[in-house]
Amino acid sequence: MIIGLTGGIAGGKSTITKLLRADGFYVIDADEVTAQLYQTNKTAVQIVQNLCADCVTNDCVDRARLAECLTHHPNLLLALEAEIHPLILREIQKRIASFATEKRAVILSAPILFETQAHLMCDRVICLYASVRKRWVRAKMRPGMTREKFELLRQRQLSDKQRIRRSDKAVSTHTSIQKTYQKVRRSICDCMDQK
Repeated sequence: MIIGLTGGIAGGKSTITKLLRADGFYVIDADEVTAQLYQTNKTAVQIVQNLCADCVTNDCVDRARLAECLTHHPNLLLALEAEIHPLILREIQKRIASFATEKRAVILSAPILFETQAHLMCDRVICLYASVRKRWVRAKMRPGMTREKFELLRQRQLSDKQRIRRSDKAVSTHTSIQKTYQKVRRSICDCMDQK
């Protein structure tokens, strides 16, 4: 069973994903897949090179430079996503296939699960959500995060309301990490029981 885990920027998804992995869950993290492609996939690097040559050094994408470039040139983001998302989705499909014989749940963690149609690979979806104010408080602790960048990323994602409506389960991340994690674990069990 493939269970999607999604949520807006700074909604708690990365923290919960790390805890799930530490607990032995099979996890495919779309952000990690993207980072790996930017380091090892010649096609991905060439796509970035064509759009923003200054963001490629030693045949690898400099993600910090790319983020800065996209913040100042948001029109490039749509062009990049149109070309890079199909590569990411193919790599995710390969990784899902490698778990095909497993009896346990595979967690596909992706911030834009619905926006990229990756939810179509999932049997169930769990959404993590928090208020925009709470998410900004969390996000501004990240290196290089500005309000402008936060808003750019947030506005290219579905709203929490839209995400919750499309998900099978929704978990608030306003509580402690441990309480949130326990709710997510229960949601995963519920999803498995519904199979």
